Amino acid sequence: MTRLWFSLSAGTECGRSIRTNWLNDTITDVVEIVEGEIWCVTIRNTISGHLQAFHVLEATCEVLGLAGGTSGDEQHLRLDWARYIEQRKVNPDAPSPFCDTMRWADHAEFERGLSRHWLRRTAQMGEHGAALRTIAERYTLACVVGNR
Repeated sequence: MTRLWFSLSAGTECGRSIRTNWLNDTITDVVEIVEGEIWCVTIRNTISGHLQAFHVLEATCEVLGLAGGTSGDEQHLRLDWARYIEQRKVNPDAPSPFCDTMRWADHAEFERGLSRHWLRRTAQMGEHGAALRTIAERYTLACVVGNR
């Protein structure tokens, strides 16, 4: 499923159809780029030998873009993501995880994109509330991947 998700997220690769070629892809390497946040996943096609490396958001497994691609058809890493990754590589101990850099409207009503009222309500729900907050945070992150 993960290989299919990568193929669908990144579109076609080298003019090949994404419908069946993902079956020939094998994950060959996985490296944590930003601790607890972003990974680099390398995939090799078993037929052509073609290698591709994807930057992937840990919390949602969404592809942020290709790492080090050269073709004009490839979905490169967006500039804001590239800057964030470089900033975290230079200073990995900085207390600034991705969620802390998010911006949202109406700070009085929302915290990191989630309703403050809803967060208070779920805080009283114990483990079930914690699970709901985790899902909501991941959903918020999923919405951020395609937007600045």
